Parts: sequence; structure tokens; C-alpha cells
Amino acid sequence: MCTEAEDALRTAASPRKRDEEGRCGCADAEDALRAERRLLWRAPELLRDPAAPARGTQKGTSTNVTLYNMLALFFVYVGTCGCADAEDALRAERRLLWRAPELLRDPAAPARGTQKGDVYSFGIILYEILGRDGPWGRTHLTNAEIIGRVRQPIGGVLFRPPLSGLAARPSVLAVLNACWSERPDRRPDLRLVRLRLKDMHAGMKTNIFDNMLAMMEKYASNLEEVVAQRTEQLVQEKRRTDDLLHRMLPRSVAEALKRGERVQAESFSCVTVYFSDIVGFTKMAATHTPMEIVDILNDLYTCLDAIISSYNVYKVETIGDAYMVVGGVGERCARHAAEVGSLALHVLQAVPGLRMRVALAEPPRIRIGEQ
Repeated sequence: MCTEAEDALRTAASPRKRDEEGRCGCADAEDALRAERRLLWRAPELLRDPAAPARGTQKGTSTNVTLYNMLALFFVYVGTCGCADAEDALRAERRLLWRAPELLRDPAAPARGTQKGDVYSFGIILYEILGRDGPWGRTHLTNAEIIGRVRQPIGGVLFRPPLSGLAARPSVLAVLNACWSERPDRRPDLRLVRLRLKDMHAGMKTNIFDNMLAMMEKYASNLEEVVAQRTEQLVQEKRRTDDLLHRMLPRSVAEALKRGERVQAESFSCVTVYFSDIVGFTKMAATHTPMEIVDILNDLYTCLDAIISSYNVYKVETIGDAYMVVGGVGERCARHAAEVGSLALHVLQAVPGLRMRVALAEPPRIRIGEQ
């Protein structure tokens, strides 16, 4: 690319210029990948003039690739300058993840890198775009360990990002392997890389407006899925809220409050009250830890809550091992005594066979009284 074009690109897209102008609609490719945005990209061979001197960008990383208006990717750091801000050690080390192995090994390598080194860096960026999992995928290795294994392969085995599980066509995988060749002279130039990647655009139209419409349709489809997921989450949350409200208040009162109605106080001349507690609970509390007692009560109350859901009664309170239920309130019921009596018999049958998380010396027994 000519010097004038380089200067224009460097001026328009440098980080300092973007900060001054509110990033002018640009975003780092790494940020876009992290946000899972869809990318319409072109190989950076457009930034190269085959007749230009062989020199590289040196900083060919996804953090140095700008995404213009979500339409195209371009390298924006073309070389370095003396006024560049100093980078801390960790940031500088991370940038080496994209650097070609021959440049890592050669302390006298040109600061601007090489064109063949850029091909290797582009392969890492392409892998990052396809995998959406960073420049080296999911790995337990540190940046320093990765750089060390690229610089000096262990046992003569070259170390490259893993391709297993990468959802890409065989032709794309072949391009990645070619870009990562250990010998720079065997790496294709970026113009050839673009030609080999043409099948990635199969089915896409050459008109930019058609491409934009296709992307908008996919965004709309994705938006519908997101709305459906959020709606389902809202329904589940409403269900949990209703369940909690019904546990706290009689169903008739809870439904009235949900409708925004004012609940009038009522008087009930005749109701049936159920009380129960655990036989020998004091001794049980003395022989078990506090957390075990919590588990015992939780298992018992879960069982009783499931039982009373089948009866026209209302649970008023649980205090310690005491359990209080009332029949004939909330929804008036002429058979409230029979309902509570049937509930008591059901509980007496269910509790002795209840399986608890805490081992007890003897099966649990429950004492019930009605009034």
C-alpha cells in the first residue's frame, strides 16, 4: 500500500484518533468477538501492494484490527512509531501470542515484522474469529507457556492452536495450517489466502445492500429467539413469585392482590385448626448438629407442604417443629372439619415412612391436635 494511504489509514484509525473522535463508529475485533457479533470481513491483502517493499505490521493481533461499522475488518496498526505509548509487561507478552515463531526466536527480527509473519498472525486471527474462544482456544497454559512452546517445540512437535472441534470447512482448516507453516517461505501470501477462502462466502451476494439485508434478517431471527427466551424466563419468574405469594397468604387473598383489588377483612365464625409437632424433638435437637436439625425440619415440612396442597386448607405458620394449618378460612368450606381430619390421617400415614437425609435412631413420629 502506498505511503499516503498508510498515513491516511494510520491517522483515521489509530487508537489516539479514535479516542479523540469518540471511536468514530469503530470497534476492536476482539471486542466484537467477545460480544458474539456477526462479522463480514475481508482478508487484509487490501492493505498490501505486492510491489511495495516486504515489510510487516508487527502488531497483527485481533486487538489491532478495527471493525468499521460492523461491516469489514482492517489492520489499523501499520508498523510502530517512536511516540507509541509504553505497554506494561503483561500486555506486551499477550501480543506475542499472534507473533510468528521465527520472529519469536530471532532477537534481531525487524520491529515491523515481516509479510510472512503477518500471514501467520492472520491465521491466528482467523482462528479467533471462527472459534470465538481467544487466539489459542480454551487452554490451561499461560501466555508465557504458549509463547515458549511456539518458540521452542517440545520433542520437535510444532505447537499450534487446536483445530479439533472447530466448526469450519476443510478448505478453511487447510488455510489455517498453511498460514501456520513453520517455514515462512511455505506460507501463502494474503492475496492467495483470500482466494482460498472464497467458499466461505458461498451463497452471499456481492451487493453490499443485499448482504446488509441478509444480516438484518439473521439479526431479526436471533432477536425473536432472544425475546422468546426472555419471555419464558419472565413466565418462570412470575410462577415462582405466585408460588411464594400463595405460601404467604390464602389463595383468595393472593389472587385479589394480584388483580390490584383491596382486600376486605373477613370474620369466620367457625374454623378448624390443626397443630402438629415432632415427638421427641427436644432429645433429637440435643443429639444432632444445628445443620442436621435444619435438614430434618426441611424434609418434614417439604412432605407436609406437598400433602396439604391436595386439601382445601391454609398453612398459617411453622415455628420450630410446630406446624399450624387452618381449614375454613380464605375459601369458605362447610366441610372444613372433614378436610382437616383427612389431612391429619394422611400425615400420620406418610411421616413414619419419610426418607430423610439425616439418619435417625428411630423413624420420625408426629403428634397432631385439632380444634
